[in-house]
Amino acid sequence: MHTMRSLPLLLTGLLTSSLCAQITDSWTIINRDGVGCQGNEALLTGGVEASANLIAVYDQSTGVLLLTVENTSLVVPGQSNPVIAGVHLNLPNGAITSASLVSQSANGATPAFSLSFDNDTASGPSPNDVACFGNFNLSLTLAGAQGAIANANAPLVTAPSPIVGPVTFELQLAGPGSSGINAEAIVVTATQAGSVPANVGAEFRNGGASGTEAGYLGSCDICRTALYTVGDTSPGQTFFLCATGTYGCHACIWASAIEGPVTIGGVTLPIGLPLEVQFTLGNFGLGGAGNSFCVPVAVPNNQQLVGYEFYAANVTFYALQIANFDFSPAVKVRIE
Repeated sequence: MHTMRSLPLLLTGLLTSSLCAQITDSWTIINRDGVGCQGNEALLTGGVEASANLIAVYDQSTGVLLLTVENTSLVVPGQSNPVIAGVHLNLPNGAITSASLVSQSANGATPAFSLSFDNDTASGPSPNDVACFGNFNLSLTLAGAQGAIANANAPLVTAPSPIVGPVTFELQLAGPGSSGINAEAIVVTATQAGSVPANVGAEFRNGGASGTEAGYLGSCDICRTALYTVGDTSPGQTFFLCATGTYGCHACIWASAIEGPVTIGGVTLPIGLPLEVQFTLGNFGLGGAGNSFCVPVAVPNNQQLVGYEFYAANVTFYALQIANFDFSPAVKVRIE
């Protein structure tokens, strides 16, 4: 770990009065460019192609997550279009200790998915162990294919009583990081304990010419990372600034007192310069590492710091095949 200046020293700087964003959104795509559990390609059994769009909208002030799932599977004339019978995603490590399904809705129908929540995917029991992907924090599933999410543009769906998507799930999240996570951190957090790590997964059923082709597909963007905070950011308290992201990606947190973006030598940085602090933390999932890295931040017990904000981003690259580097979206951390 390399520190240019300590974060407590950074927090003695300029006060500001702007507010952090309360509502964030992010998205991911599951398709044949991602990962799967049926062989080398991200296809269902029988070589059937399936896909989905997922949009996450998270309200930091209330802990409400809206997850919209759309079935976009390729329409092949004369073949049954696969339906989505399960959706699986992760939550930033250490941030959320409880989750409940408040509602689920679709155009003209009421879905009947059930929620299973696991707040610790690094150890057992593992109720959301999904095929080759490993352990997810959140699983929304059906007992079978009845009531699964169908592609609104598919003329032939053999699954019984399909729900024509998209479907929106409303979930209530709570925990020490419920006000510090964001939609990007939810979408990019990777599974643990699997042979094929994924950020988000889906189970497809009843596809192909026979109407029986099925499988598990997931997203695994290279390299996509995010930052979040866990804990109380008040003066005199210690909170954690954390990085999460795709398996094999590098974590190196940069922080600045200056808001970005700024372009230097043709490269756009999400935060301003100069950097006040830098932490080189490791690679997600490699060398025994988990799916997140966290740095403790001790806030000086000085009430003049209330309202102060600093800006942070993660610089990343794929550690197994270093080619290009990228940045996470910037986050703004406010001392409350």
